[in-house]
Amino acid sequence: AFAAVDATAPTMPAYSYVVSLVAADPVTMGQTAGVNVDELDSGRGGRVGTCEERRPDFVSSVTMQPGVDNQLSNSLLSTLTSMGVDINMNLETAIAEGTFLLLVTVDDIDDFVDDPDGVTVTIALGETTSGVPPMVDAMGRLRPGQSFRRTMMLGTGTASLTGNRVIAHVDRIPIPLVLGGAATADLTNAQLSVRISDSELFDGEGGGGLSVDALVAFAAMNGFGDIARSLLPMFADLQPTEADPTECLAISAGFRLEAVSATIVTP
Repeated sequence: AFAAVDATAPTMPAYSYVVSLVAADPVTMGQTAGVNVDELDSGRGGRVGTCEERRPDFVSSVTMQPGVDNQLSNSLLSTLTSMGVDINMNLETAIAEGTFLLLVTVDDIDDFVDDPDGVTVTIALGETTSGVPPMVDAMGRLRPGQSFRRTMMLGTGTASLTGNRVIAHVDRIPIPLVLGGAATADLTNAQLSVRISDSELFDGEGGGGLSVDALVAFAAMNGFGDIARSLLPMFADLQPTEADPTECLAISAGFRLEAVSATIVTP
């Protein structure tokens, strides 16, 4: 979770954004988008150690940093598609239709390159103030400069800003599994890592963990419960159990992120 914030301290101008792209990229030559969720670098993995250490890690396709946790993109994407879950299509459609709008506000910025005091980041789900889907461009991406209101606060607190990159943590982000958001899975222990300007967030990555039990429950609703129950634990690489550290409760997921400028209207 975020660190505590002194609400009485003077603030600098705030910059607000709406996330316009969340996409899981396949692993290519050991690289994919994502973050180091467990703060380990297991390299190619192996046959000893905890489930976190046994599963392979990857190199970030954005920052070239090692230790990326992203078992979602390591063959699991195609497996989920075979079970009727196309996460990328669902995310793209949900953003364009306005059913998954992730709002990010960054306060207290002294410098867009390096801010030793850190910045204040607020992350929330939202909706358009007009009550209709947001405007999109010819490629189906959100247009900048639109107005939104927050509907669910996800987290607020101090984040780092170093080398033009903001790194923030939030306990959970609900990820839509089906169109319309009727079923979601929480991305827990989530981290966002994005470059920032006054008009956009770019070269971004995000990641966290998806509960194996939640994914199995969703698969069971769609007639794939037995397959998911036997298959998904093979990908689990986060949250080792106390009883057996070689078994994990969550599967890492990583995404590319982009966001455009937005106005957030408060009551």
